[in-house]
Amino acid sequence: MQVSGGAIVAMPGSGWKPQDGWIQVQLSGGSIPRKEIESITQEGSTLVVQLKKPASDIETMDLRLTEYRVEGGDASSIESVDIIDKGERHEAQLGVDG
Repeated sequence: MQVSGGAIVAMPGSGWKPQDGWIQVQLSGGSIPRKEIESITQEGSTLVVQLKKPASDIETMDLRLTEYRVEGGDASSIESVDIIDKGERHEAQLGVDG
């Protein structure tokens, strides 16, 4: 995200950004357990990222950003990314150009 002074920094929460032929997906959460992808599907123009359910609901308070490079499918047609985490589906933020 863009902050005061025009600097580009990692955005809080889940985010995504189209790249040249692939999609960059950022997940945030505690370092234990870390966020892991179970599956990815494309529903029309929406990329749906299903996260693995952790073995425990206990998480650390520290923040870890994990970035994934998603290739394949029709990356140029993606207009939104939904994240399914612990059964809840939410739309990830679209990142800004740097």
